[in-house]
Amino acid sequence: MSGSFERFVQSGGWAGRVQDPRQSGGDMESGEHAVGSGPYKAYGYTPADDLETCDVSWWLKGEIPQGQELQYRFLVRIGYLGDDQLHLMMTDCILHLEGRNLTDLRKRLARRRVTFIRAFNAKLWPAPQPGEPIIERINLLYPGGDDHP
Repeated sequence: MSGSFERFVQSGGWAGRVQDPRQSGGDMESGEHAVGSGPYKAYGYTPADDLETCDVSWWLKGEIPQGQELQYRFLVRIGYLGDDQLHLMMTDCILHLEGRNLTDLRKRLARRRVTFIRAFNAKLWPAPQPGEPIIERINLLYPGGDDHP
């Protein structure tokens, strides 16, 4: 093996460089940040505009994570009701988010800067501090009343 290849493999390769932004406050090298002072992070963002996707996840029966990889190109508009409800109008569905302190999330979504959105699960994390964002529920609403494809 060449010296540079050997150093690359010993450093963990590409997998050793990848860090889940949901598990930390952010990666300063890439500029990605997660919102929240505790272990629960409601969403993550990057200062760069024009991201391609956003990972949206919630919980099935309280224990099984599920989600959708939202393609920003299919996001038509963002509706909101106060600071606690967002409606992401997609070309084929509406992604409905309920929580608290969601204004910053809405503004970052409008600029295509959000990298992930995660619903809160009390079985996994302590409640966030007052004033911090929390996403209590995420629903997918499809035409015809079906709540999934």
